Amino acid sequence: ESEILCTMCETIIRTVEGLLPKDRTEETVAEALKKACHILPHGLRKVCDAIFGKYFKQVVDLLLEEAAPTVICIAILQISGQGHFLT
Repeated sequence: ESEILCTMCETIIRTVEGLLPKDRTEETVAEALKKACHILPHGLRKVCDAIFGKYFKQVVDLLLEEAAPTVICIAILQISGQGHFLT
Protein backbone atom coordinates (compact mmCIF):
# COMPACT_ATOMS: atom_id res chain seq x y z
CA GLU A 1 0.00 0.00 0.00
CA SER A 2 2.76 2.49 0.85
CA GLU A 3 4.35 1.83 -2.55
CA ILE A 4 1.12 2.90 -4.28
CA LEU A 5 0.90 5.97 -2.03
CA CYS A 6 4.50 6.87 -2.87
CA THR A 7 3.78 6.64 -6.60
CA MET A 8 0.66 8.80 -6.22
CA CYS A 9 2.55 11.27 -4.04
CA GLU A 10 5.37 11.58 -6.58
CA THR A 11 2.87 12.12 -9.40
CA ILE A 12 1.24 14.90 -7.38
CA ILE A 13 4.57 16.57 -6.58
CA ARG A 14 5.64 16.41 -10.25
CA THR A 15 2.33 18.05 -11.21
CA VAL A 16 3.01 20.82 -8.69
CA GLU A 17 6.55 21.29 -10.02
CA GLY A 18 5.15 21.64 -13.54
CA LEU A 19 3.03 24.57 -12.34
CA LEU A 20 5.88 26.39 -10.60
CA PRO A 21 7.57 29.44 -12.10
CA LYS A 22 11.34 29.53 -12.38
CA ASP A 23 11.66 31.75 -9.30
CA ARG A 24 9.96 29.94 -6.45
CA THR A 25 8.53 31.84 -3.53
CA GLU A 26 6.40 30.60 -0.67
CA GLU A 27 3.40 32.23 -2.32
CA THR A 28 3.92 30.70 -5.79
CA VAL A 29 4.54 27.26 -4.28
CA ALA A 30 1.39 27.50 -2.16
CA GLU A 31 -0.65 28.56 -5.22
CA ALA A 32 0.75 25.68 -7.29
CA LEU A 33 -0.10 23.18 -4.54
CA LYS A 34 -3.70 24.36 -4.40
CA LYS A 35 -4.03 24.42 -8.19
CA ALA A 36 -2.49 20.95 -8.61
CA CYS A 37 -5.10 19.26 -6.43
CA HIS A 38 -7.86 20.67 -8.64
CA ILE A 39 -6.41 19.62 -11.99
CA LEU A 40 -5.54 16.05 -11.00
CA PRO A 41 -7.85 13.11 -11.82
CA HIS A 42 -10.51 12.46 -9.19
CA GLY A 43 -8.68 9.50 -7.57
CA LEU A 44 -5.53 11.53 -7.01
CA ARG A 45 -7.41 14.63 -5.88
CA LYS A 46 -8.42 12.99 -2.59
CA VAL A 47 -4.81 11.95 -1.89
CA CYS A 48 -3.58 15.41 -2.86
CA ASP A 49 -6.02 17.12 -0.50
CA ALA A 50 -5.09 14.72 2.31
CA ILE A 51 -1.35 15.26 1.89
CA PHE A 52 -1.46 19.01 1.55
CA GLY A 53 -4.18 19.45 4.12
CA LYS A 54 -1.98 17.95 6.83
CA TYR A 55 1.54 18.65 5.59
CA PHE A 56 1.13 21.87 3.60
CA LYS A 57 3.93 23.82 5.34
CA GLN A 58 6.41 20.94 5.16
CA VAL A 59 5.72 20.38 1.45
CA VAL A 60 6.05 24.11 0.69
CA ASP A 61 9.39 24.22 2.51
CA LEU A 62 10.70 21.15 0.66
CA LEU A 63 9.59 22.52 -2.71
CA LEU A 64 11.33 25.82 -1.93
CA GLU A 65 14.50 23.80 -1.32
CA GLU A 66 13.88 22.12 -4.69
CA ALA A 67 13.88 18.68 -3.12
CA ALA A 68 13.18 15.77 -5.47
CA PRO A 69 9.63 14.33 -5.49
CA THR A 70 10.89 11.08 -3.94
CA VAL A 71 12.57 12.99 -1.11
CA ILE A 72 9.42 15.01 -0.42
CA CYS A 73 7.22 11.91 -0.38
CA ILE A 74 9.59 9.99 1.90
CA ALA A 75 9.61 12.97 4.27
CA ILE A 76 5.79 13.01 4.33
CA LEU A 77 5.70 9.27 4.99
CA GLN A 78 8.15 9.66 7.88
CA ILE A 79 6.24 12.58 9.40
CA SER A 80 2.92 10.77 9.06
CA GLY A 81 4.25 7.53 10.51
CA GLN A 82 4.41 4.61 8.08
CA GLY A 83 2.44 6.11 5.25
CA HIS A 84 -0.87 6.75 6.96
CA PHE A 85 -1.24 10.26 5.58
CA LEU A 86 -4.73 9.47 4.35
CA THR A 87 -6.11 8.73 7.80
